[in-house]
Amino acid sequence: MIENKSYLRKEEMWIGYGAREDYFDICVPGFLFQAHLRGNKIFAKQEEGYIPIWNDKAQTGNEWNVTNGDILQLGAVKIIFLSNRIEVQAEPETYQTTLLMVRGDESPFEGFPYYKRSPRVVYRVEEEQIEIQLPPAQKEMAKGSLAQMIVPSVCMLGFTVAMGVFLKRGPYVYMTAGMTVITTLFSVQRFFSQKRQVVKDNQERTSFYEKYLLSIRKKIREARKKEREALDYQYPELLKLSKMADSYHSRIFMFNFS
Repeated sequence: MIENKSYLRKEEMWIGYGAREDYFDICVPGFLFQAHLRGNKIFAKQEEGYIPIWNDKAQTGNEWNVTNGDILQLGAVKIIFLSNRIEVQAEPETYQTTLLMVRGDESPFEGFPYYKRSPRVVYRVEEEQIEIQLPPAQKEMAKGSLAQMIVPSVCMLGFTVAMGVFLKRGPYVYMTAGMTVITTLFSVQRFFSQKRQVVKDNQERTSFYEKYLLSIRKKIREARKKEREALDYQYPELLKLSKMADSYHSRIFMFNFS
């Protein structure tokens, strides 16, 4: 059964476990860890696989500052540092101590959790501006229709054939007419090739811009999620505040109910 006991805090003391158990003021058998408390500083020596918990967080440093209410947990043993005393919350058989037991006038009320004022963590909403770029300009065919390309060539072909018939210069005129026909065919082919390319480019433009909008939507959702988390943390709902008060949550210090 876990018991709360108060001991006189010494200016300099050793906490942990090592080769000589009698060397430690508070000995936690089996937990390979050594802490030297000198004034308001702890100088620690840790072994691999044995990580102490300092104020509910894993502590890997070798030097810590101690303030009133700090909590060191070594396995199942919880040690609370007060101004002139040490509170130990653990089953009696899990630790040994040579410290002088004192009356815990500042011990927590029965059933009331012990905690110190939690640090005021402020999650700020990032004022990030997400700009949505306009899509690139849509490609269009050059001015001029297919008829504007064909009609001049057809008219020229008709004049050439008519001149050949009336002037009786058939072979030369017919050669010129054939070249006009070939030129017209190439022009028509180039027109349709350009049209297909414009359609393809515009389809790719639409596809790329849709992917860009999807990435922007994802970015907006992530920003909104961070903003929502920050606002929920800073300004919890009344139901959540009620539950925090019922459980004596340490964050109730952060809120002003006046």
